[in-house]
Amino acid sequence: MRIEEPADRPELAAGTPAAVETISPLTADERLAIQHNAALVGDFLEAFVKLPDADSRLQDLDSGFAAWLLADDKLGYSTEAVVEIVGAAFGEYCATTLEVRWVKILDDDGEAVALQGIERDVRGFPFHTIAQRILRAEHGFFLPIYLLLKHSLTTSGAV
Repeated sequence: MRIEEPADRPELAAGTPAAVETISPLTADERLAIQHNAALVGDFLEAFVKLPDADSRLQDLDSGFAAWLLADDKLGYSTEAVVEIVGAAFGEYCATTLEVRWVKILDDDGEAVALQGIERDVRGFPFHTIAQRILRAEHGFFLPIYLLLKHSLTTSGAV
C-alpha cells in the first residue's frame, strides 16, 4: 500500500502551498460496499489457495494474489474484481488491527478511498496498491506493507 507521510509530500517538504484537499469519512453505503467486497475474499482465497488459514490472513492474501496473478485461468476474477475484493479485504484487515480508519480524499487529482491514521498523519491506499501491483506483476507485498504502515503509525507526527 502506498504509505504517505508529510515528508513524502514534496509540496509540504519544499514549503510550496499544498493543494486543497478534503478528507471526509465514508458514507454508510460506501462502508457497506467495502465490507461486502471484503467478505468475498474467502471465496477468492479458496479458489486460489485451497486451504486459507484465518490466522494468517496476510500470508493468505499474498498466496492467493500471487496464484491469481500467475494463473492462466483467472477463474472468472477480473482485474477490477481483484482490486475491489483484495483491496477491501486488505484495507479492512488494516482497519481492524491498526489505528486507521477509512476516508475519502478529494483533491485536484480526483477522489480516492484511503486509510487515514486516527492519531497519526499517515495514509494508505489499498485499492491503488493492488492495482499498481497487478500492473507491475508483483506479489509478496502484503506483510511488508502492513508492517510499514504499522511502523509509520508509531513514528509519524500527530494528526
